Amino acid sequence: MEYKIDYDVRMGIIINPYFNVRDYGWAMFEGLQATMAERVTSILASDNMFMERIQENMEFTLLPTYRIWLEYVFRGKGVDREEAASFAAGCIKRLAEPLLDAGYGIEKILCYREEFDWP
Repeated sequence: MEYKIDYDVRMGIIINPYFNVRDYGWAMFEGLQATMAERVTSILASDNMFMERIQENMEFTLLPTYRIWLEYVFRGKGVDREEAASFAAGCIKRLAEPLLDAGYGIEKILCYREEFDWP
């Protein structure tokens, strides 16, 4: 029997806000950062299992390509780091449709595996 243990997986997600913000310029895009972060966070918070596994605050950064960089640490279970990273990526993919319904498309998911430090 294989035992699954916890691994911390640093996640980086590139999100495309599917509205034409370039027409309004960078200043408006920056002005919308708090609103976009709040909307994305509320969609992610609708999945209790997802939110229970978040280990650090989610950080939102605006990219010069008019995209949003979302970074967080997710506690994934797996027999190894690769399985934990796959589990973490699967959890965010599950939320892709509700995000898209709100106008936010996931363009890329990056997983950086880290060992969990036991207390």
